[in-house]
Amino acid sequence: MRNRLFSKRQLFLIFIISFSIAFSPGRSPFASGQLVGVVCVAAQGTSTSGCPSAPVNFPRQALNTDLIVAINIQGSDALNGFRIFIKTDNAVLNPISADISNTLLAQPVLVLANCVNGAGTGCSLASGDGPGVVDVGAVSLAGLSNAPTTGGLFQITYNVVSTGFTTIDAVSGLCIGTSVTGLCVTITNGGATPNVETFQPSAPSPPDFLRISAPSSVITSIGVLTTFIATADDADMNTLTLTATGLPAGATFTTLGSNPVTGTFSFTPTGPVSASVMFTATDSVDHLTATATTGITVLPPPVLLGKISWTHHLSLAKNSNMQTWSAKVTNPGTETAYAIVTIQGTNGVLSFTAHSAIITLVGGAALEVPITQTFDTTSVGTKYHFTGTIMWGTSPTAIGMTSGNSKSGAFAVVA
Repeated sequence: MRNRLFSKRQLFLIFIISFSIAFSPGRSPFASGQLVGVVCVAAQGTSTSGCPSAPVNFPRQALNTDLIVAINIQGSDALNGFRIFIKTDNAVLNPISADISNTLLAQPVLVLANCVNGAGTGCSLASGDGPGVVDVGAVSLAGLSNAPTTGGLFQITYNVVSTGFTTIDAVSGLCIGTSVTGLCVTITNGGATPNVETFQPSAPSPPDFLRISAPSSVITSIGVLTTFIATADDADMNTLTLTATGLPAGATFTTLGSNPVTGTFSFTPTGPVSASVMFTATDSVDHLTATATTGITVLPPPVLLGKISWTHHLSLAKNSNMQTWSAKVTNPGTETAYAIVTIQGTNGVLSFTAHSAIITLVGGAALEVPITQTFDTTSVGTKYHFTGTIMWGTSPTAIGMTSGNSKSGAFAVVA
């Protein structure tokens, strides 16, 4: 169902305001509209120059940046207000806000609608408000403009949320009694019939296609050759550059190609490292940049689990029902490390898991660590097979790394 952009109450208010101003002392009554202007999508900063000669093709922008566009009018008959619905594919350009502060309407201005993505003031879902739609309506309380009228009506701020193609256009097919047949664009003059206008949308161009990709984090170890790829590409095939800053000492970054451009990070660390490398892609033609950051963590050498000794024939009576292991733990690195030794075993029916206390090892330290586990008479006559492993970390609250080595053994339980 098609709807009028202004309610009867709003139209009556506009008419009364305009009528009282038009016939106030010192003013002449307005004449019926004779000029046909154009309402258009234009670049930011064109509020005094009106509309471009052809649909504007906005330059490409990086993802998650803002694009500000102007909704202007040029060559219109005298006007005192407007109601305009502008739509984009919000999966590409998502409207954030509409700004009427620099409108050509004489102050004071009564805002009748400022609705973005179906939320805000004066929303009219029946007339097309919803995702991707910006609906702005306002009327001047000071009277009509001078014809021909040229200038800015309002501005819209969009966020570039993805690559793709979209136009910035007027909502169509949902409104009647408007200035542009079939479009939700109305320019009011205080009378019952709005001005007659045309409408010029933007060109259907992609707002962005400069992309950069790199891993968010890389964890490696001392002495291990570490490589990964960063890439960048641009929709219009302009030559790109790809650079890296914050490289750790000894690391290299080499690039190949121009669009797409591929960069290879290569590093064989000789010690622990914590670094943040920023990759920057630049399109010098369109004056665009895009960045990606990779966190580089080089872990110290792993804590090692060495020889384990234990009672091979556990006598419950002689050993107070307790098996005791002694494990040698070594920190070959230069930084303090923290570790826990775990013993897990089973006799095929019953299982157990025993842990050491948290061990603190300064650089180069080697310690003997005790681990204990109690058994009862249900284990008498059985044989347990077990495996010892070690978990370690650089903080006592973050012990989650394995050393990769383990020790195994077995023991019998007697009364």
